[in-house]
Amino acid sequence: MKIAFVAQPFDALPSRSGSSLAIWVDELARRLSAQHEVRVFCAEVPDSEEKGFDAYDIERISTRFDENIEAGVGIVERRLGWVDQVNRAFYHRHYYYSWPCYFKYANSVARSVSRFQPDWVILLNFSQFVPTFRFWNKNAKIFLMMQCDWLVEMPSDSTRQRLSSVNAIGGCSQYIADGAGKRFPEYASKCHTVYNASDTERFNASDSVADEVEHLRGQYHLHGKRVILFVGRMAPEKGVHTLLQAMAEVIKKHPNTVLLLAGNVSRQPPSPKWIFEADAEFEHFATLNHNYGTVLEDLGKELGESVRVLGHVNHYELPSLYSLADIFVHPAVWNEPFGMILTEAMACGTPVISTKSGGIPEIIEDGVTGLLVGRGEVGELANAITQLLENDEFREQIGQRSQNLVRDRFTWEKTAGMLLDVLED
Repeated sequence: MKIAFVAQPFDALPSRSGSSLAIWVDELARRLSAQHEVRVFCAEVPDSEEKGFDAYDIERISTRFDENIEAGVGIVERRLGWVDQVNRAFYHRHYYYSWPCYFKYANSVARSVSRFQPDWVILLNFSQFVPTFRFWNKNAKIFLMMQCDWLVEMPSDSTRQRLSSVNAIGGCSQYIADGAGKRFPEYASKCHTVYNASDTERFNASDSVADEVEHLRGQYHLHGKRVILFVGRMAPEKGVHTLLQAMAEVIKKHPNTVLLLAGNVSRQPPSPKWIFEADAEFEHFATLNHNYGTVLEDLGKELGESVRVLGHVNHYELPSLYSLADIFVHPAVWNEPFGMILTEAMACGTPVISTKSGGIPEIIEDGVTGLLVGRGEVGELANAITQLLENDEFREQIGQRSQNLVRDRFTWEKTAGMLLDVLED
C-alpha cells in the first residue's frame, strides 16, 4: 500500500521542535514504512534536513508564498484598525480557519502527492485542504485525522461539504471521533478513534536518565524538595493559573514542595469557538488571555521560591524532567482532545493528576491510573496533590499502574495498528 502523510504547513520533519503533530507523523511514518511505501510531505524549513536520514521518504515544500500572504493579512488588519491582539478575529475568521490558509502549500503538496499516486492521503486537522487534495488526487482515498475539535466548532455548512470528499475521519480520542459523528451523523460511519501515544522506549524511568535527573536537581536546587511538574503551552485553557492557586494551598501543608513550569506563555486561540460563537466559557479564556503572562507572574510571586519557570524545554529533554517529578499535573480547564504529555509522564512512571475533560478520562481512570478533578476546581486540585504527597505507597501504585497502562494501550505500535485497521478495511 502507498501512503502519503501530509504534515501541517508549519511542521518540518524529522521533528526537532517537539510539535506533537510532527511527532505523530514521524512516529507513524517510521512504523508503517516497514511494510508499506510511505512518503511524508512537509514544510521546507531552514536546517530541517537531517543528514543520513532514511527512515522514510520526505518531500519538502516551500511555504514562503503563504507566509507572505499571512503577513499581508496582518498588515490589512493593522491598517484598517481591525486588530485584536489577543484573538485576531479577522485573521482567524477570514484566513486561518478558511480556505485561503496556506492555500499555495496545500496546492503544491496535492500536486506532488498526485505524482506519488498513493492509495491513501492522510491529512491533519485542516479540512479546508480536502477539496484541493481531492481535485488533484481523484483516485486516492483521503483520511482526515483530527487532533482537535475543529470539525465540531467550525461552521457546519462548509465543513459538511468538505467531509463529503473524505473516505475516513480519525479522532485522537473517542471524544473527538464521537463529537464529529454527532455533529455530522451522515458521516458517523466514517469516524474512527486512532489514539495518540508515546515512545515507551524513550519515556521510561530507566537508569539511563538517572544522571540527568541528578543534574537537574542540582541545577534547580531541588535536593530535599518534592517536585510538582507542568509541561505544555501556558495558556488560559491549560489551567496553569488554577495550578498556581492550588499550589498556594499545598505549600501551606508541605512547604518543601516546588512547582516546575516547563513551557512558554501562549496567546493562540485554542478553538474556532473563540471566533465563531459567543461562548461564555471561551469569553472567560479570552479575558484572561489579554494579560495571561502578567496573571501567572502575579500568582507566581505569591509562591516565591516555590515555583520555577523553566521556559521552553526540548522534547528530547522531557524524559529526565518527568522522571524528576514526584507528581505531574495537567490542569486543563477546556475539553482537551487527548493529552500526549499525560501518556509521556505516565510512561515514565510519574503519577498524574488531570481534569474530567475531553479525552482525558479515556487515558486516566480516576483513583487507579491517576487522579481526576473538576475543571477549574482549585480546592479539588490542591487536595489531590496533597493526597499523593502524603501517601507514598498510593502514589507509587498510581505510577506503576499508569506505566503499565501506557505500555499496554498507548504505544506507537498500537496506534499504527489502529490506523492500518482503518486503511485496510
